[in-house]
Amino acid sequence: MQYKVKVGEETHEVLVKKREDGGFVMQVGDRHYQVEATRLPDRRLSALVDGKRHHFAVISDPAEKTVFFRGQSYTLQDASRRRGRGAGGDQAHVTPPMPGVIVRILVKEGQQVKKNQELLVMSAMKMETTLYAPREAVVQKILVKEGDQVNAGQHLVDFAEATKPE
Repeated sequence: MQYKVKVGEETHEVLVKKREDGGFVMQVGDRHYQVEATRLPDRRLSALVDGKRHHFAVISDPAEKTVFFRGQSYTLQDASRRRGRGAGGDQAHVTPPMPGVIVRILVKEGQQVKKNQELLVMSAMKMETTLYAPREAVVQKILVKEGDQVNAGQHLVDFAEATKPE
């Protein structure tokens, strides 16, 4: 099957072929990946990609999937179904990939942040995970405080458009 997948502002052509053993071959551009995936409880996915194990959290709804990997979130949509929808709405807030506890808040409301700037540190499954800004923006509202229990997909930080220097 062939997909057009939107990740952030980039669209990628992805060709997926199922193997006889139940795994997949994924082609992205001129790169090929051998994939074996297993669904785990709590919206998690374990995948062996070219022999290397990776763990993801995935939140799905009919229009899109949000994949959390190494402290970053990626909104994936079939680009052929995305017609008529405005850009930028996918990155208005930060959400955790799994339930956990907020350990540190590294920004303040009203602060301008750069893409990939560290925002929060949370503890989940005995590991600390740093959550990053998905784009350049202004921190509009911090919806949690240190020590708060949070759920996967809960809004933690809301953003406003970044201010441009005049």
